[in-house]
Amino acid sequence: MNGHRYGFLLSLLLLGTGLILSIIFNPTIGIEVTSINIEIDSQRNLVSRIYTPTTAKPHPVILLCHGVNNSKEMMTPLAVELARHGIAAIAFDFGGYGESYPLKNREKSIENLDKNTKADAKAVLAYIRDRPEIFDQERIGILGHSMGGATALKLGKTEELLRSTIILGMSGSATTTTPRNLFLGAGVYEQINPPEDLRIMLQQATGSKNPVCINNGNNICGNFSNGTARLLIISGTADHIIATYDPQLITEVIKWAQRSLDVNSTKEVKLAAPGLIISMLLTFAGGIASGICVLLRPDEKIRMQTTETRGENLVEEIYFRQIKKAATLKVQLLWRRCVTWLLAIQMTVIWLMAIRGLAPTRSASNMLVFCYVLQLFSNYTLRRSDKLTSILRVVCLYVLLLIVAFLLPTLLCGVNEILTTPNYLVNLPQFLLQWPFFAFYNYTIAAKLILIPTYTLELQVSWLFVLLVLLELMSSGITLLIVEQILVGSVKWLRRPFVFTGVSNISQKQIGLLGLLLLAFLGVLYKRVSDGLLVLVMSKGILALQMLGLFLFLPIGIIVVTVRSSWFQYLESLLKE
Repeated sequence: MNGHRYGFLLSLLLLGTGLILSIIFNPTIGIEVTSINIEIDSQRNLVSRIYTPTTAKPHPVILLCHGVNNSKEMMTPLAVELARHGIAAIAFDFGGYGESYPLKNREKSIENLDKNTKADAKAVLAYIRDRPEIFDQERIGILGHSMGGATALKLGKTEELLRSTIILGMSGSATTTTPRNLFLGAGVYEQINPPEDLRIMLQQATGSKNPVCINNGNNICGNFSNGTARLLIISGTADHIIATYDPQLITEVIKWAQRSLDVNSTKEVKLAAPGLIISMLLTFAGGIASGICVLLRPDEKIRMQTTETRGENLVEEIYFRQIKKAATLKVQLLWRRCVTWLLAIQMTVIWLMAIRGLAPTRSASNMLVFCYVLQLFSNYTLRRSDKLTSILRVVCLYVLLLIVAFLLPTLLCGVNEILTTPNYLVNLPQFLLQWPFFAFYNYTIAAKLILIPTYTLELQVSWLFVLLVLLELMSSGITLLIVEQILVGSVKWLRRPFVFTGVSNISQKQIGLLGLLLLAFLGVLYKRVSDGLLVLVMSKGILALQMLGLFLFLPIGIIVVTVRSSWFQYLESLLKE
């Protein structure tokens, strides 16, 4: 009872903190957000969101191009902050990504992606040109991250109307005159395009072997009036994944955009979007935890009834206790079914309201995800309530292990920069604190698109989402129980002594586990091939080996060695008690 009470109080504290921070960091005050379809032709549309300030029109505007295997949601923090500081922003999904028109796997080669992304960005620029009453035709810029950075760089060289080009996490070639007003940004821990590559690019763009316009917004190479302004910012709190969420890079991008697009602003740049990301995650986690505690309370009361007996002697007491235990199990099963069906009905109502226009589709999609996650974890919790505390402790231990395993390779990518400039170590604590939040947010965006592929202008759930919900309706808690069995079996297999006795001695269970691991690997490999990322990495030769070593073999090695270590097993046994 005390454990439940403390857990409930902790979940309420988490939820309350998230809600308070959401109010403090509310970024929507003073801006307007509109969702539109930009039509390329009868078969292809680009789903876009326009963020505009409430100041007088026409607005200066920046086009935002997202990275590979991502969507316009990745650019939301930048779009919001630009609009809050007087510059309109248009974030859109490239074809084959997010909610825009689909592309077949063979159409996602490097050559086709280069052609398609360039054509998509030009379509959005055409949309801007056709609306001079909204967008100032003399103050247009473009910003891109990763794959979008390559697209932005190409258009910055060829489109004369672009007065500002902002590139994050991508390198390339530039001259002293093209693109106009070039900003380069990357993190110290950049995995794909290290800061050294951007320094070489800056040398090309400035015509100087030792340009001074690095990490100092006051030292601008060139000038804005003739389009030769250049600046390189290397953030000590970012890597490739979280570059578009990093407060330092966002701040410098806003300052550059204001200066290159002649936006007069005496207001200090104060960010809200990064804090909002953290508050959203806290609110979501607190809401799930609070919901689980509420749904778990009746189950605890039901189980407590089993201990009450009314027999006059020991035989009668045992008899009544057995009867009561059987009745309790039936009531518990009934309660579990009520919970999972109640949440399923709630999801159905939300979906019907959205498709009939009675609720905003974007908010409805977030509520659907929330209800499903609550269904998933509450069903599992009700089935494993007797060991819930120990399970939570062990899960936290393994989550921490995963964070360390994948964060360490990222830190290794910044060793060269830190050895050259030790001052970056001052920012290391902030990077370690924000990286798990921003990285988790980044990957939840991708997960949401798998479950709900369309949610901006209309709501459409995937068949996978429907099947997962039906699976929980048929057997509550089964999804996470299967995951638990696979993970427990994997850990036991990893801890077995390394004995090579021949293929004939491998059991069917081991073969099954190896098969699952192989399928998972093939799934990841297929995804990387289909989105063009593997081809991009392999085209860089030595970088491919480095990436495989750092971000596949090293994390796996860390996990295997740690899981097999005696100190980790001892710590795990303590947490299970």
